[in-house]
Amino acid sequence: WFVVPNYYNTLEFPLSLNPEDKKFGFFGRIHDGKGANIVVEIAKRFPHIKFYLCGQGDATRYLKQPNVFYMPPITGADRGVYLGSLMALIAPTRFVEPFCGVSVEAQLCGTPVISSHYGAFVENIENLKTGVRCHSLSDYCYGVQMALDGKFDRKYIHERAVRLFDMYNVAKMYDYAFRSTLEITNGNNGWYTYNCFLDKLPQPE
Repeated sequence: WFVVPNYYNTLEFPLSLNPEDKKFGFFGRIHDGKGANIVVEIAKRFPHIKFYLCGQGDATRYLKQPNVFYMPPITGADRGVYLGSLMALIAPTRFVEPFCGVSVEAQLCGTPVISSHYGAFVENIENLKTGVRCHSLSDYCYGVQMALDGKFDRKYIHERAVRLFDMYNVAKMYDYAFRSTLEITNGNNGWYTYNCFLDKLPQPE
């Protein structure tokens, strides 16, 4: 009945306006399904840039490209530090992502996300503003070049992500869902109820 996104304590993912120069990263399970092989193909096009594969799994087969590096999984505050240090997060998942939390965590830090163009990314990423949604290797390279050229407004990316995914804003969506569910199922005319709770949702600015 209701679609409510993951929620975040945004204090754990502070805005970073000064990422490390020429540093791009991947964060997740390291295998082809998550697109680790696509990161390698992008790295071939940008030999002067460092690409980090951070996460669980055997990265050996992806490290033959000299500008691709491995980082072990990280947790807690280190996640925000890593994501905020990137010029862009690359999330080239090859299956239909139900959410991809790290794409939101990156945006909370002001970091644009270069991703595939289906699943949750279609809602989580504002194309060409908070990242780039891609269909081809050239699309991914276009997104990397946009980040290198400073085409993304990291403050805007952060502010949009906070508006959509901050735990206090998402709580209002739960409030609406719970009130509506109770109203419809408690005998007050069901679907034909006269009571509406849309005012409980986050309101447009």
